[in-house]
Amino acid sequence: MACVFDIHSEHAMFRKPYTTTSSVSYPFPPPTAVAGIICAILGISNKSNEKIVSAAYWEKMAGTRIAIKINKPVKWETQTVNFINTKKDKIGHVQIKHHFIKKPSYRIYVCGELEESLCRMLEKQQTIYTPYLGVAYALAQINYLGQYQQTPVTTTAIDSVVPISDITETIEPDMTKNNSLNKTEMPFEFTTERTLKKIIDVMYNTTATPIYFINLLEDIHQINNDTVLFFPLW
Repeated sequence: MACVFDIHSEHAMFRKPYTTTSSVSYPFPPPTAVAGIICAILGISNKSNEKIVSAAYWEKMAGTRIAIKINKPVKWETQTVNFINTKKDKIGHVQIKHHFIKKPSYRIYVCGELEESLCRMLEKQQTIYTPYLGVAYALAQINYLGQYQQTPVTTTAIDSVVPISDITETIEPDMTKNNSLNKTEMPFEFTTERTLKKIIDVMYNTTATPIYFINLLEDIHQINNDTVLFFPLW
């Protein structure tokens, strides 16, 4: 079974860590951001009130895995955000360019240890903490779709983002069918001390269309008419 929900907002911004003076975003939430969304819904604390670098919720993510689908073609918007310096010894502000995703929508699939409790919360249309897409001023709306069976299928097309670590070297994308195929590296997991533990390479289409492959792919799951490849277990 898998718990499935859509999440959307007016804007989103998942900042790439190597950007400094201009904040550039990933086109969809990295697995680390999805973990934060799940924990916000369930009210799993990061215990940062006890230690500022704490990310204690990662202890609860063990045994859970996710998949991510881009529901709408990715559209970008650049805005300048005005930040005010609140330190006593420095007065003033700085303007930083932000690379926002405009009107994003994503489908999240969750299975494992947190699946049942997540479905119960979403059925009641409740969240403990406020979910957002990357930054606190990108408040998110969640539409619960349901809890669905996972049916193993063999296919040449995947609707979700594809973690490359689960694809063998003999399987190649069909470049005659993919409209806007991209590859990127993104954070997959943090430690409870908020340091990077693991990164992962992924493929995705910015046109929100399936990713087509030349060879047949096995161990793919069909969930509510979507063909999905899950990220590895946390």
